[in-house]
Amino acid sequence: MESIWAGIISAIAGAVAGGGVAWFLEWSHFKRNRDEQQQIAAMQIASQIRLWLIETANVFYEQQNAEPNPIDDPERDAFPLPSHIPDFAFENSLERISLLKKEDAQKLFSIIAERRREEIYTVNTANLSSRQEAAERFEPEIANIIVQCGSIYTDLAKQIHWSEEVTKDMIDEMRVRMQKKPVLGSLIKSPRHREPQSGAEIQSHE
Repeated sequence: MESIWAGIISAIAGAVAGGGVAWFLEWSHFKRNRDEQQQIAAMQIASQIRLWLIETANVFYEQQNAEPNPIDDPERDAFPLPSHIPDFAFENSLERISLLKKEDAQKLFSIIAERRREEIYTVNTANLSSRQEAAERFEPEIANIIVQCGSIYTDLAKQIHWSEEVTKDMIDEMRVRMQKKPVLGSLIKSPRHREPQSGAEIQSHE
């Protein structure tokens, strides 16, 4: 009788141990795949944020260095407005954003919603009041969004071991502009923001 119970117990223990090992291997495989997907998503989103920051910096630089308008028309020359700011490339990559760390994903989704909200308000202000008033209100709001995007880029860059100093000068100046609310045409003093890196250059940061 004892041998029967010993056999049963041994079989149960073997089944439990085998099941535990199988579960652990499956969990390890899932975690490894999840980490790889998260890393790839971070690289893709960081690239898109960086490109957006560079393109946005160039918009302000070109505005500052544009030929003076011979006709002084504040309404026509109002800047910045939503139409001046490049679209978020990562807004079309929501499934990739979802693969990021929870905190980073929540921040990006919040920024997308915040920008849309501010753009709607600014367009309504331009239509119902004046383009100049709309631009003056939109200016610190888009500066705040740029700073937030710069912060997220820095976090992602650290995770994937890229240089996080790419946008430092721009972000530092934006923090000042958020407080002052002047026209942001003076944001970029020199064309420091070079074109996005090639794929080979980007890979070299890994």
